[in-house]
Amino acid sequence: MANIEEYVERLITGAILQKFYIFVCMISQFSQTLFWDTDISSLSETDHSEFIIQRVCMFGSWNDWLILKEKYGMQKIENELLTARYLDQKTLNYFSLIFNKPKDNFRCYTFQPSTQKHWNY
Repeated sequence: MANIEEYVERLITGAILQKFYIFVCMISQFSQTLFWDTDISSLSETDHSEFIIQRVCMFGSWNDWLILKEKYGMQKIENELLTARYLDQKTLNYFSLIFNKPKDNFRCYTFQPSTQKHWNY
C-alpha cells in the first residue's frame, strides 16, 4: 500500500513540476522588462491570467502579443480585458477596435478610480 501512495505522490509532484516548468518557459518567452517587478515563480498561469494579459497588452511588444494570443486565445483575452479595472487610453482604444466593442463595454471605461490623475496626458 505504501508503494502505491508513494507512486501516486511522485506522479502528482511530477505533474505539478511539469506544469510549473511549462509556465516558466512561457513566461520566459516574453520580454524580460514586462515582469521586472514580479517574482515569476509566484505567478500562476490560470490564477494570474488577468495580470499577465493586461501587462502584455499594455506594455508588450508584437512578439509578446503573438505568444499571448497563442497561449490564451482571443476569447480569453477579450473576456479579461472587458473586465479589467484599468487600461490606459491607447490600449483601450486599440482593443475596442480589435474586438469591435464600444468602449462602454469595457469595465475600465465606466469604472472611475477613487484617486484622480494629476495630469491628463
